Amino acid sequence: MVARAARCLQHDDVGCAKLKLDPVLEKEPECAQALFIRGWILQYRDGETEKGRAMEEKALELEPKLTAFWENRGHAIESHLSSEAFSHFDVQFYGSEDRDKAWDAVKYLNEMFGDLSSFFGMATTGRIPVIVFTTEEFLDAWRAPFIGGFFDKRDGKIRLRVDEMPAGDEEFRHRARHELTHAFVYQLYPHDLPPWASEGIAEFCARQNTSGGFWKENRLEEIRKACRNEEWLSLEAIQEAIAKKRVRASVIQRSYLESEALVLWVAKDHGESWVPKVISQLREHGGSFDEAFLAVIGVSPQEEMERLRHSWE
Repeated sequence: MVARAARCLQHDDVGCAKLKLDPVLEKEPECAQALFIRGWILQYRDGETEKGRAMEEKALELEPKLTAFWENRGHAIESHLSSEAFSHFDVQFYGSEDRDKAWDAVKYLNEMFGDLSSFFGMATTGRIPVIVFTTEEFLDAWRAPFIGGFFDKRDGKIRLRVDEMPAGDEEFRHRARHELTHAFVYQLYPHDLPPWASEGIAEFCARQNTSGGFWKENRLEEIRKACRNEEWLSLEAIQEAIAKKRVRASVIQRSYLESEALVLWVAKDHGESWVPKVISQLREHGGSFDEAFLAVIGVSPQEEMERLRHSWE
């Protein structure tokens, strides 16, 4: 079952992988390989860093050899990458054949870095490490699945896949912008945001300034059409779907879309500055995201979601 879970992940089917792993862990709660893969999913796909890390550490206690097989192998390969330093990024890649792709990544990341610095009214300090790789290279290094882009809070690195992009260069550009938003926001506020906010803000910023003056309205209409005739999800259900992914793939996809829609909806009514204002509120006063949202917007995220739902009825 563990091997089947790994194959599910290679096809980017997280739900399938969980369905394979969870029964194993129910029967064998100390199955090291199942614990390690489940911990990987929690950290890298569900945003539950602490829980996933604890599961990974337990797996390594049970089977120390996993360290060499899963971690040291990947780190050893990554330590021998070619590297170039830029103003805001340290970019690593797998040799001269990937140099042009790395340069494309830098172009899009630099563009986005300027947009984010302007949007948040501040820039991050220090260069952000970025690794550019192909799927085959990543699988060979880590024996683990990987979708198109990923920001790792543990080492502060962005990893971007550059092959097999169905939508070509535009998809790569969008992916780079999305993942840089995660890294940028985490440098400004190094704590976990609610999954809906983290993913919604990253998608909002990735699309920002790219689609003309009415892009928010147009994108909201696209999402409304994509979600029509489907069951409406509460904010709690969205959080659960994104964090745990124990529901159908269509529900997970809808959760991401509704998260993006909520960020867009608030921006349309309260201005795009609501995002940097909430982050500033968290930086200066602490507290929960919902408390910061209420202080800036005047209502809770749940109330704004209800307003959005009623507008679509």
